Amino acid sequence: MVNAAALGFYKCLKRKSIDFRTVVSLLLLHDLANLIKFDIAKGVYLLDKSE
Repeated sequence: MVNAAALGFYKCLKRKSIDFRTVVSLLLLHDLANLIKFDIAKGVYLLDKSE
């Protein structure tokens, strides 16, 4: 997911038509991916602990 965001960012840079909204949405996407990974890791940890 991070790679897809980086690729999108790179394509925008190549076109030189990068705007603020694109940067913000890519950063939000990246943060969301990290949050999801963290939640999954936390969930797995809690499941392991409960057994």
